[in-house]
Amino acid sequence: MDRQLRPATPDDAPAIVALMDMASHGMARALWAALTPPGQDPDRFAIARAQREKGGFSYRNTRILMLGDLTAGMLMSWPIPAEPLPTDDLPTTAIPLQQLENLAPRGALYINGLALFPTFRRQGHARWMLGQVGQGPQALITGSTNASALALYATSGFTEQARRPAQGDDLWQPDYPDWVLLTRV
Repeated sequence: MDRQLRPATPDDAPAIVALMDMASHGMARALWAALTPPGQDPDRFAIARAQREKGGFSYRNTRILMLGDLTAGMLMSWPIPAEPLPTDDLPTTAIPLQQLENLAPRGALYINGLALFPTFRRQGHARWMLGQVGQGPQALITGSTNASALALYATSGFTEQARRPAQGDDLWQPDYPDWVLLTRV
């Protein structure tokens, strides 16, 4: 089957939202629900965010894995900013993630989301996508008990740099104790 990693378009937003929710173990959906203005649908809100032209969570920072004519997964990434970002106004659940992102090497490519629909998992596609991100320093964050992800990242050259306790709230509770920052050069 033909495999390609193509740039996302605004039409890919529903798939991006679904895949990011899988990658975050439901945390993304809880964040979107918390950010959704009263009276608006959280799913539509999340799709609109994915269709934005700017911002980290945008189709512009996403590549879609196509297997033939099937959408199989995605990889969302952007460069770590030159200066660490503040955590003051973030939801409680996002603070440890931003703290870890702030520890990543300046200018490294931050892999915010790597996800496959369940049908396409354990077939080497995630490893292949990691091989397509290019050269230079890279960083990503995953849950401390996500054994399959940790194994994939370790065999792909990523090493642990730091941890922060995962924090929950009324909308989401983590199923692992820590977030783990991994980097590769």
